[in-house]
Amino acid sequence: SKALLVAVGGRLLYSVCTLTAVESIEHQTPAAFVVEPEHPELGTWRRLEQAWRVVPQDADTDGTVLIRYRRVS
Repeated sequence: SKALLVAVGGRLLYSVCTLTAVESIEHQTPAAFVVEPEHPELGTWRRLEQAWRVVPQDADTDGTVLIRYRRVS
């Protein structure tokens, strides 16, 4: 997994242009990582379990989901 290339304390962003659960909120947290729950700084993001998403009607785009991780060990 490419997640192993992230240094301890480093961050990993998982982002997909979909609203399906299997590709977004059901994504498994990589080993040695924790989810960073802070609201993204820019955009119209809605909380969705461990993730944040933009829905088409909010931004006139396709749906997008992101999850931010930080490596802890």
